[in-house]
Amino acid sequence: MKDYTRSALRSIPRSGRLLYAASVGLILVGLVTNVLVALYRTQLDPRRVAIYYRGGEEELVFPKTYAELLENSHFHLFMMPVIFLVLAHLFLLTPVSRNLKRGLVLVAILSLGLDVAGPWLIRYVSAGFAGLKVLTTLTLSASLFAMGAVSVYHMLRVRAS
Repeated sequence: MKDYTRSALRSIPRSGRLLYAASVGLILVGLVTNVLVALYRTQLDPRRVAIYYRGGEEELVFPKTYAELLENSHFHLFMMPVIFLVLAHLFLLTPVSRNLKRGLVLVAILSLGLDVAGPWLIRYVSAGFAGLKVLTTLTLSASLFAMGAVSVYHMLRVRAS
């Protein structure tokens, strides 16, 4: 990870920073809607998460099929790494501390991997992984949101050199 000692955002023309800030702003809205969807479907309750993926007779919920999990993984494995790359790259250009950069990037990438694996683990290994899925959904969303929000803040406040 390249370490930028000063804000490399200063070298980006204002029009570019506005474009990036608007794009990241839309990604941030997408992250919020992702959490809202999870709240709607499961209330982020591990028991309900397990039922969502494993099914439940009492709730009249069918288990997710292999094809459904595969399709979900397909979409997530194409889109989430791109979102991570954009947000992490812009975040690395901000003047925040090296430790904060490393910490948030590490939390985000680990959460991303576990979040994609979560449905498979819940469905085919154990309902006990539902708590991990809740945790990774929240940490992934929070870390990506933090990287995006910090980046937007610094993009809108700096003046081009």
